[in-house]
Amino acid sequence: MKEAKFQKRLFFNRFLAVMVVAILAIVTVNAQVKAVTGVVKDASGETIIGASVVLKGSKVATITDIDGKYKLNVPADGKTLVASYIGMETQ
Repeated sequence: MKEAKFQKRLFFNRFLAVMVVAILAIVTVNAQVKAVTGVVKDASGETIIGASVVLKGSKVATITDIDGKYKLNVPADGKTLVASYIGMETQ
């Protein structure tokens, strides 16, 4: 009986330790990523639907929504976003 309780408690403690490590790993990864939001507009101030927004030199990308808005999760050291749309100059 005591052995079964000990085994259950040992299993629970190991499970708890693994969960704590997993949560710390997730928090660490999230701390290294920042959400960047914005709106893409043309020269006259009109929003652009479906423009591509890319973190320069990476595969991190999204497109603007119906209001020209975007949200992109980029590494904390990310510096330059590139916006492009067919028929317009890339910025």
